[in-house]
Amino acid sequence: IVLNFGPGAQQSASLPTNSTPAQRLQQYEPILDRDPVNPEARAQVVDAYIELGQYDKAITRVEKTLQTAPKDINILLELAGLYSLNNQDDKAESAYDRLLSVDKENLFALMGKATIRSKKGDIKEAKRLFEDAKKYAPQESTKAEIDKILKEKLKP
Repeated sequence: IVLNFGPGAQQSASLPTNSTPAQRLQQYEPILDRDPVNPEARAQVVDAYIELGQYDKAITRVEKTLQTAPKDINILLELAGLYSLNNQDDKAESAYDRLLSVDKENLFALMGKATIRSKKGDIKEAKRLFEDAKKYAPQESTKAEIDKILKEKLKP
């Protein structure tokens, strides 16, 4: 399953496609320092760090942003995704829990947490979370994809 982990996972059309990560950091870090919740600047900075393989710096930047907007669903989702990419499942699960405390029907958080629970061998909880995600899924195709996961990956 491919999840969009928030603005940091998206490409931006505002920079030339040939700009380097270093150029984007130079341009957008000062903006983010002045306006920590600026989604465009955050996306550019986080994407640049990811391109450079510096996940720890991307995580630090998003954590800093979260301090100014602790219940922002997009920032929490982005942070959880970065933790997952960096194999920090406990922190990712904690971020998903925080997100679910704000929005208990958030499909991405339910799916992300279910995936982590499954990886940890907690199949019962993973199934419950996937079932909740299925309940809140807006489209039949998404529900069908969740059913596929339940049948294939979460066999007892």
